[in-house]
Amino acid sequence: MPYPGLAKYLASRQEALVARWRSAVRADETQPCQRLNLSDPEIDDHFPALLDALIRALRNHETASVEREGAEHGHHRRKLGYNVAETLWELTLFRRMILGVVEEFAAGTETLSREERAEVRKRILDVLDRSIKASVEQYVEEPEQERDRVVEQLRQSNVAKDRFLAMLSHELRNPLAPIVSAAHTLRRALLADPSLGRAAEIIERQARYQGRLLDDLLEVNRIAHGKIELKREEVPFQAAVRHAVESCRPAIDAKSLRLRVEVPEAALMVLADPVRLAQVVTNILANAVKFTPDAGSIRLTLVEEQGQVVMRVQDTGIGITPEMLPNVFDMFAQAETSLDRPTGGLGVGLTLAKSLTEMLGGQIEAYSDGLGKGAVLTVRLPRLRTEPAKRPVPHLPFGRRVALVEDNEDARHALTALLEGMGLTVLAAADGQEALHLAAEENPEVFVVDIGLPGMNGYQLARILRELPGKQERLLIALTGYGSAEDKKRAAEAGFDYHLTKPADADQLYQLVTSTRSGAGRAS
Repeated sequence: MPYPGLAKYLASRQEALVARWRSAVRADETQPCQRLNLSDPEIDDHFPALLDALIRALRNHETASVEREGAEHGHHRRKLGYNVAETLWELTLFRRMILGVVEEFAAGTETLSREERAEVRKRILDVLDRSIKASVEQYVEEPEQERDRVVEQLRQSNVAKDRFLAMLSHELRNPLAPIVSAAHTLRRALLADPSLGRAAEIIERQARYQGRLLDDLLEVNRIAHGKIELKREEVPFQAAVRHAVESCRPAIDAKSLRLRVEVPEAALMVLADPVRLAQVVTNILANAVKFTPDAGSIRLTLVEEQGQVVMRVQDTGIGITPEMLPNVFDMFAQAETSLDRPTGGLGVGLTLAKSLTEMLGGQIEAYSDGLGKGAVLTVRLPRLRTEPAKRPVPHLPFGRRVALVEDNEDARHALTALLEGMGLTVLAAADGQEALHLAAEENPEVFVVDIGLPGMNGYQLARILRELPGKQERLLIALTGYGSAEDKKRAAEAGFDYHLTKPADADQLYQLVTSTRSGAGRAS
């Protein structure tokens, strides 16, 4: 039922009641209206409308707008700088004042029975509580909406970043591939002019250095996203050391460094991904080479200590300050801050080494007595008590015919010269259609295929090649600037036997090209 008497009583006193509430709010100097020096309209905000909603409720009129008005009030207060407790305090103060006014009215009239008083109180509290709830919810819903917006923005940015890194890798690797191939061919030609031979070495070394920088950047990104899959097997730690020494030898010789390697003849076996373990050792040795001045020395030792295989790389380089030492494995950490940056690099090599070592179940640590006193980096992995498995030695047939499918003219010519210099017969094609023509007319045993081909891409070409006669004997190798784990998976699914990232190592490419195929879908 309506309560017109009480409604009329409140309506006749609206301005006075709002002013009364405003004075009560300002009386407490700890509240935000004093701190923010709010004007009367800013303090009042929606309270006149809230009082009007109470009057409508007492007249049995619609009050559906109270939630919207309450939400607007909460949003406004939050923008002013109120916290949720301060907003709730103001609303509670208003609620207490209104209930007091109702009691004043009831005490001065005999028109309301006890039951009617209870009903009036219930009706007023319903409106007030709906408004309070809508106001306070803004302090939860708006941050959650903002959080969801930021999370989605970060997700999209992350997708865009990954896409950019993949494209950057592809675009930067493509020109590196012909540079490395051409330089390797020049060196194999045994030119009479020593200066040309040295120039070719410099070209190849610097191109491979750029390739390693790309590899490190992309690997760190993959680890951060949990996209690295380890292929663990029993391997001798010595194999990783040999790989690292071979990889770093050109840089060691260029700086006339003295490298002393001390490893036992008996195999020290570990359970690890051989590629990732070699990556760890190479990054650590390369770091020592980078920070050791010309004619300095590096010592690499490999021993067993308390059931662990322990590798130490000690150098006579620039050392590490006590301040820098705790952060030496951090992303982009660089002790060298001078403008000339004589050591170069991006500061991700040791970060990658630490991440991979820990993924392999080991530990890595750095030590230095300070600037100018060199550094020692130590890697520890659990040792396996087992004999190394004997690996079959693949047959390496000479004169094998290789179809090279590459749309970049410089890369195609350079790689053709490189493979022909290895005693292989190369049949070049610029796109997928030419490759299919070669398959039909020449039926080469091996296809080395770029993925980013015009028209028909490398994945599509591989699937078609697998359906042609002779597919059981055909070896397919993907050679591409795309090198993520997802790219390797796609290559395997398309039917490639192997996946190489540009610029490919010449010896590795030769070993794959001349190997005996054992089945499709094992791209790695």
